[in-house]
Amino acid sequence: MIWVIYFFIVVWGICGVLSLLVPKTFKKFMLKFTSACPYWLWGILGLIIGYLFWQSVGLISVPWVMQVLAALAIIKGLVLIIMPKSTTEKMQNSLLRMSDLIYRVYGALILLLVYYLYQILL
Repeated sequence: MIWVIYFFIVVWGICGVLSLLVPKTFKKFMLKFTSACPYWLWGILGLIIGYLFWQSVGLISVPWVMQVLAALAIIKGLVLIIMPKSTTEKMQNSLLRMSDLIYRVYGALILLLVYYLYQILL
């Protein structure tokens, strides 16, 4: 299960760098990426990711970090499955209308999370 953590470190690292350096391109990419599948399918994917994170709790030196990430992924998955499509689209549109500065801050926070996860794996 260590590969799950490394995979998300790489994916989140790429997203953090793109969000920090080219926020407009990152917004366009995220819009295309999230509209590729129905929201309920993203919810199921969130539940699977939460389960994989929960199984990876024992592999790191600070297990509560993975427990929090797993709980957040499971909650997000459940919300995407239960919430009506119109509400989900409103939330997505409001996220895509945020300023570039907010996306840059998001990128910096994601990179800090990636660095922290990498450090507690060692």
